[in-house]
Amino acid sequence: MPRSTPGHAHPCAIATLLCALTAACHTRAEPVARPADQRLAALAHLAVGEWRMDLGDGRQQRDVWTWGPGRHALTSLTSNSEGTDSATFGSFRIIYDHPQRRELTVLALSGTALIQVGTLTPLAGLDLRFDMTLSYDPSQYTWAPPPTRRISSVWTFDSPTSYVNRWIEDDGQPVAPEVASWAYKRHGEVTRLPASASETPASVEHLRAWLPLLGRAWTTDATRTTFAWIPYSEAVVMRSIDSRTLAPIVETFFYAHPHTKRIHTLAIHAGGAVEEGTASTDGATIVIHAQRAADATTTQTEQRLEQPSAEALRIQTWAITGSERTPLADTTHHSAPL
Repeated sequence: MPRSTPGHAHPCAIATLLCALTAACHTRAEPVARPADQRLAALAHLAVGEWRMDLGDGRQQRDVWTWGPGRHALTSLTSNSEGTDSATFGSFRIIYDHPQRRELTVLALSGTALIQVGTLTPLAGLDLRFDMTLSYDPSQYTWAPPPTRRISSVWTFDSPTSYVNRWIEDDGQPVAPEVASWAYKRHGEVTRLPASASETPASVEHLRAWLPLLGRAWTTDATRTTFAWIPYSEAVVMRSIDSRTLAPIVETFFYAHPHTKRIHTLAIHAGGAVEEGTASTDGATIVIHAQRAADATTTQTEQRLEQPSAEALRIQTWAITGSERTPLADTTHHSAPL
């Protein structure tokens, strides 16, 4: 039998954590190789409508998937019919196509003390395999040493509008299919998110420097940038769009690792480049050091976000080669209402 899942004792919470976050090992199912431009395209059926799971007693879990910049990523937000964070663990996932690893990478955030990272592998038909590692905050999950856990599951589609998520493996130990499985069906209408999804985290410990940037837009002649809380987590997404076409340009995610408390960053660009790195603060300035991967090149970058005044945001970016810094961009954004 698998060990109990971290979180609140509410059965809805337990079910939701497993089905929203767990990932994959199917019974001797073989991965299906696809060309690079088809890896994410094969998941297009996810970004339609809303995926619902019946939790009993009229309760539902709801997953909504949306495309990221240039369709180089898919993100999902999980909510539930009770409008609470404890019942659903507020799961936020992003699946992105790393241009050099040639694989679909998955990042999942749950609450303020649990993350998952891993990979997604397409199987035959529409089936999907996830291989994930959970990392816990050991101070909040004292019952679960060591503070990491490997989980495997598979999504088996019987049609483009329904699938079953089966938890298959827990830290290398097989899990019988009948022990942990959850059925989802796709519905055309999308339910409005509960008010709790837009609330500021009860405690902001790691991302205080981002607080002055929230609640308004930052504009240039060509772009509009916003900062927003990721629901139910102390994590922020920075989105920049073309102010004329509204097309996404880049999305950057900031979150603290439960073990080190270090702030990690992930940026998805419309052109397909991916940046993975860390962020720190220099006084009131946010400093990001990352590795930008494109199809044929890798570049070390530094980006600084600073406010010369309460109504302005300056964003500077450099390419770093050894001790040399080559300017890539320097823009000043002005505060505007959302």
